[in-house]
Amino acid sequence: AWSLALSESDWKKIEDMPWIPGVAEFITNVDHCRGTARIAMALASALAEREKVALNLDYVIAGGILHDVGKLLEYSSAGGKTEIGKYLLHPQLGANICMRAGLPAEVVNIVQNHNTPGEIPVRTHELEIIRAMDACHADSMLRKHAGLTVRDVFSGAIPKPVKK
Repeated sequence: AWSLALSESDWKKIEDMPWIPGVAEFITNVDHCRGTARIAMALASALAEREKVALNLDYVIAGGILHDVGKLLEYSSAGGKTEIGKYLLHPQLGANICMRAGLPAEVVNIVQNHNTPGEIPVRTHELEIIRAMDACHADSMLRKHAGLTVRDVFSGAIPKPVKK
């Protein structure tokens, strides 16, 4: 899915893309996805082993690694949104990439709905873990590097872009 998205974007390497272009450039998008996958896996493993919660750990790993794959198509390496990114957000773009890459519907559901407000047709436990750990990793990185919170970002309270 990452290779497919990269081939359809204007980015040279996935490591070139900042997490939130023009806003939070102190970590790459792929490093955010890796961080989200790591903490999601830790939580999922603990729930499965200690609490005997039935989870598909492969879906948790894939969902964590791929949840922001669509950002390669939403944002241009030249800055700003791509033409399609003006109309579709990264969850929709990422879900499309994942479907075309032949990934299971459960993974597509995680990518499509990882930050969707409101009603979601199927809320799997794996989806809810990625939703929570995405927000947790995002908030942790914003606090560490910029002294901001996720709420600050979505309320527009960021005074200027935060670079590396």
